[in-house]
Amino acid sequence: MRKSDTQFAALAHDQTFKSKMHHKIGSVLVCGKQVIGTGFNKLTGYGSGIRYSNKWSLHAEMKILHFVFDAPKAKGLTLYVVRRGYKLARPCPHCQQLLSKSSISRIVYSIDGTLEELFL
Repeated sequence: MRKSDTQFAALAHDQTFKSKMHHKIGSVLVCGKQVIGTGFNKLTGYGSGIRYSNKWSLHAEMKILHFVFDAPKAKGLTLYVVRRGYKLARPCPHCQQLLSKSSISRIVYSIDGTLEELFL
């Protein structure tokens, strides 16, 4: 872990307050020591009502991907993913697979009040 990890994780935690989901998750994308994007999970889709609506959760990690495409030459990006209260926020297998195809090489995520890292 790096000294700056807690600082950037705190910024990701700040993003959780924008989420209206039950499990509030925020994310921050960093290149070197510069933040290049932020995001949070949210309900997205179309339609109304419960039975016929087509809504799904847009994961905080996926919301951040457009920042990666805006900085295609950036290498060694770090993604911080934090759940409010620093609970488990390890990216799901689907998100990990998509992120592994980007220039993100490291993910720092919250788990049980602490931070863990995952290398892609």
